[in-house]
Amino acid sequence: MNSSPGDSGLTTAAILRTILLLGSLCGWQTSSVWGDETAPRVSAAESPAATLAALVEQPTLARLRRLLNASEIDESEPVSLLASDRPRPDKIGGPVWRIATDTGVLTVVTAKARPRRLTVSPDQARNVPEAAYLFDESGKLIEQFGGDYSLTDSPENVEIVNLGPQEDWFIRVTRFDKQPPFNFCTDYYRIAAKPIQSLRHFHYPNSNPWSDGPYPEVRYGTLYFKLTGLDPPERCGGVLGKSENNVLMPREIAWDGNHNRFRGAVTQTVNDRVAYLVDTEWSREFEPLDRKANQLLAVGGARGRDAFYDWQILVPADTSATVTLTMPDPADNATAKSITRTLRPGLHMVSLTVKPDVKAGHTDLKLYIGEMHEEFRVAAVPTDDPPEATPVIQVLDPAKTARLIEVTLAPSDRHISLKVGLP
Repeated sequence: MNSSPGDSGLTTAAILRTILLLGSLCGWQTSSVWGDETAPRVSAAESPAATLAALVEQPTLARLRRLLNASEIDESEPVSLLASDRPRPDKIGGPVWRIATDTGVLTVVTAKARPRRLTVSPDQARNVPEAAYLFDESGKLIEQFGGDYSLTDSPENVEIVNLGPQEDWFIRVTRFDKQPPFNFCTDYYRIAAKPIQSLRHFHYPNSNPWSDGPYPEVRYGTLYFKLTGLDPPERCGGVLGKSENNVLMPREIAWDGNHNRFRGAVTQTVNDRVAYLVDTEWSREFEPLDRKANQLLAVGGARGRDAFYDWQILVPADTSATVTLTMPDPADNATAKSITRTLRPGLHMVSLTVKPDVKAGHTDLKLYIGEMHEEFRVAAVPTDDPPEATPVIQVLDPAKTARLIEVTLAPSDRHISLKVGLP
């Protein structure tokens, strides 16, 4: 019989929910406390692979629960699917992501989830944690991330992020957690058939990653750290940090996609305030970057759009550095011309755009150093070969030079190159 809002009778679904909720209060073990009445039913005969394919095509809570019920991991119970409304460079907001890896395509599903160790559901005053579930191509659950509360009773939040290189995706788990003087913890798990504990660091809220991606040309990403009260707070040009050895460093940790490593100082202080601390025992893909006071540091590379390349260059104190752009001479295309500019001690943003016009047979260059920029045109275009790969992170000793980028022109005996060096 149908019940209207004014009827005193209960629907079958309502009675079932009441029984299950009472059972949970009495300590019964159940995997279906929360209802999903509007979703299509999942056939008991459907294989996990078929359920996963249907979940990708039309995400529903019932399909996610079916996959989880078939797994050996039983840490949380999803109560609603989770989609992000934040602006993202990859234009994907979830709740389902398909991630290509060396061993096949993996699927990540995000949801609000109740920890099963809780015998009752969280009340409205208590935020429900977020969880990410990673499945292989057969629909088997590989691992769950998030989905619980921290020791300070903070719900864990999850987000699927890309740090630049198109193959490097991470599940990021964040939570308020006390590790004095910090009150926030972030974990990065690199998505793979065997997920990797990539980086854990303690810091303050509102420290954010900044990356362009996913792009095949991009080989690095950046985690930077804002501190309230510092002016300006921008990722470049703000107050520098100091490492444990009291050496100046950019307030960042870089992801090196060429070597699958996070690199940076283990910890930094800014104006005598500690900015962050890396848990080196937990972080399997973190490599400390121990710069010496007399060394130059260059971090950067391709940004993946409009042939745009940029670097952060930290010049040591009591010296200067040079940036040299070499190209065919516009007045005599058969000879090379070099433009050299000086960098004073401190942090500089250097960028180069290389825009060919194949029909016109020329290439336009724009060199930016901080607020200054210069434009050049060469009577040649790049070959189809991509620029030769250079390290994402380069540390230079005095009297050394490093190539930031080299573009081969047609014919191939000519080049556009950008180098940095110390006297």
